[in-house]
Amino acid sequence: MAKGMMCQSCGMPLSKDPQGGGTNADGSKSAMYCSYCYQNGAFTAPDITAVQMQEFVVAKLKEMHYPGFIAKFFAKNIPSLERWKNVSVSASPVAPAIETVVPPVYTPASDSIVSNIPEAPIVSPRDESASGTGDQESA
Repeated sequence: MAKGMMCQSCGMPLSKDPQGGGTNADGSKSAMYCSYCYQNGAFTAPDITAVQMQEFVVAKLKEMHYPGFIAKFFAKNIPSLERWKNVSVSASPVAPAIETVVPPVYTPASDSIVSNIPEAPIVSPRDESASGTGDQESA
């Protein structure tokens, strides 16, 4: 097996597969998939989505005591692997479609967080009662 080859479903280095790779329908070793993802010419989890696979891989790596940021780093490219290239992210009813969230643009009339800040009282320069100095002019 060539050094650097990885499972095209989960991203695991095929050199780390204890069985040396998955198996094709004819019993031969798969050069593309690991034994955890592919057996007897079929995926072991045929209905899983790329996002679900990422979540599974991150959880498995954390279980193996990898720090979370390293686990996420290893799983980030899963959607670009061969198994997932032509699959829609929202192809499964289990996985929600990914939507772009656009933050609101602030305008003075909008209900953004800035407009929810309590307004400070407006004090005119002649309003001594609000100045707190205690100096009062006599009329």
